[in-house]
Amino acid sequence: MLRLHEVEPSSVNSDIKLFFRTQLFDIAKTWSDCDFAQDWPTSSDIDILCNKAAGFFIYVSTTAKSIGPKHLTPTKQLEQIISLP
Repeated sequence: MLRLHEVEPSSVNSDIKLFFRTQLFDIAKTWSDCDFAQDWPTSSDIDILCNKAAGFFIYVSTTAKSIGPKHLTPTKQLEQIISLP
């Protein structure tokens, strides 16, 4: 039996970082008309997102889904999310 409250926070954060990296990389691949920096998203961006998630995958999933809608570029959307308190 797996008890989620007994999972090490470092393990959860590692999974969250991997998920964000994978999702944002996939978003960058689908936006061929957007000029991404070579290191987009930066490690700092991923760290900020991970801290904002505070271990909750619902935040991670919702945030990843919200980046990349056609009304804003993914880079601008990520900037807005990171700038939120």
